Amino acid sequence: MLPPPLAYRYLAEIIDLQTLTLLKLSLDRAGIPYRVHFEQALQAGAYLTGNRGAQVEVRADDFAPAAALLEELGVAVDTRPRDDTFSFLHEFDAVTGTLPLLGRWDVAYRLLLLALLSSALLATLLYYLEARLG
Repeated sequence: MLPPPLAYRYLAEIIDLQTLTLLKLSLDRAGIPYRVHFEQALQAGAYLTGNRGAQVEVRADDFAPAAALLEELGVAVDTRPRDDTFSFLHEFDAVTGTLPLLGRWDVAYRLLLLALLSSALLATLLYYLEARLG
């Protein structure tokens, strides 16, 4: 039987490669396990990824010492509650953003077009069902 997965907690988002390197060295020296997401994005530059940087996570029980370590380095700890799941709008944008013509439109217009097409399809379906049954 496998052990349960370890709970990691979001610590901070770092947009500077040097700061990330210092943080990783400090966490290693303190013996705090961590994981870093999107570290390769810093190689290209944070401006290319929409000012999104590498996300650092630590185990939930090591959050307090890691936060103290971050404060020593002068990096703000992000204590906002996070929801790591995509919302419907994010998923819709990711799926329809690759369409050849519609992908250039704003996501609100794409959603409006989907609503209009869905309502037209539903109205047509109801019309034909009523004609057959009625």
